[in-house]
Amino acid sequence: MREEEYRQLDFCIALQNKLKERIGADLLKIEHHTFRKANMVIEGLIVKMKDSNIVPVIYPEEFYEQYRQGLSIDTMIDRFLDSYRHIDKNMTDFTKETLMTNAYTVVINAEMNRELLKTVPYKIVAGNLAEVARFRVKSDDESNSSFLITNQHLKHLHMLDDEVLEIAHKNTENQEYILQSLYKLTLDMLSDEELREIFEDEYTDEGVYVLTNKTNLEGANVIASERILREVSEKIDSGFYALPSSRHEIIIVSDKFNVDPKYLQQMVCEVNQTLKQKDFLSDDIYYYNAEKRVLSMYSDVEKQEKTLSKVIDKKHTMKH
Repeated sequence: MREEEYRQLDFCIALQNKLKERIGADLLKIEHHTFRKANMVIEGLIVKMKDSNIVPVIYPEEFYEQYRQGLSIDTMIDRFLDSYRHIDKNMTDFTKETLMTNAYTVVINAEMNRELLKTVPYKIVAGNLAEVARFRVKSDDESNSSFLITNQHLKHLHMLDDEVLEIAHKNTENQEYILQSLYKLTLDMLSDEELREIFEDEYTDEGVYVLTNKTNLEGANVIASERILREVSEKIDSGFYALPSSRHEIIIVSDKFNVDPKYLQQMVCEVNQTLKQKDFLSDDIYYYNAEKRVLSMYSDVEKQEKTLSKVIDKKHTMKH
């Protein structure tokens, strides 16, 4: 075992001991469990409390990263307990009725999550993205707590996968979204006047936008909304390429400027190399055809165009 792994193990033991100490008599037990999440399999600690219907999970690996950045174990546990008490007090029951307003969808990479997709209801979007459903534990803007809806949950609700996905997709279809010029967004982030002037001299606002949802969390789910894609196309008055910069946002590039898709593809791959594994969505780019109102993986569009070109050439040859 490497030295870093020993450190992480020591941290995990210290974390459990501190949890037991802080929670005291209210703690029933702590269980180790392996969880399959988007893009990864991760070890978690299930913290079971007495007289509580909530079963929170702590991921030591994520806590360890915060610890390495200078956050103390006490501070992390304080935040965990504050969040737990807040949710425990105001938690939304998981029923057919609450599903109508609290279910929503997110998109994940289908190929990377083949095993996960065997356990959840899902729908394929644009070739290699999968739309899966989540349930928001609290319906206010203060909490981001949610869980993935699995096939086991369907049995609990006595519902079919298509029913749940339809409800979750409808809520996502109707969500608020934010479309901002990348140029203006970057300019607003520069507080130094000299840097702003340099940026204005070097760059121009040429049809590149950031598209996400209102919370900017799992905001790439906008790519599964036909309404949002249509409205974006109408606002920028063109078709566009959709570049998945992470699970949280999509970069929109208007097709007005004849940008080379291969350059966009390369750019996405380079950006993805800087992402944490949990935030990765796809190395592919997508194209929205404004006339047909269809979103496709660009590689599929390219294949269709080549096939059509061959058919046209063949017909032309036969005529002569």
